[in-house]
Amino acid sequence: MPWVHIPFLILILALYLALAYLTQATKGFYTYDFLDPGKQGSLVAAYVFGIAVGICIIFVVIWGITWLRKWITETKLGMRGKFARGDVSGATGHGDVGGGVSAGNGRTKDTEMGEIEPSL
Repeated sequence: MPWVHIPFLILILALYLALAYLTQATKGFYTYDFLDPGKQGSLVAAYVFGIAVGICIIFVVIWGITWLRKWITETKLGMRGKFARGDVSGATGHGDVGGGVSAGNGRTKDTEMGEIEPSL
């Protein structure tokens, strides 16, 4: 996930907040009680900024989990996927875009058991 997504996530949250206040203006009630400045006072600002910080923390945690998963599978286990950065040839690296195991001539090599055997 690119880091540039964070401003868009905050923008979506701001639009959702605006919709909550628009609902109050048009229907006369707050969709969430913690957004009512009459009841909460200045705590409303703390809630709003807390939620914005929370989405940033969640983004960083998910980014870290994704990075860790890629590091384990691609770097440590050597399992580069079909859509891994820099590998446009497919999952096996033999030039087969279809994902099957290439026998060097573009066809798959089947064994007697019906399994596909990689040919290197």
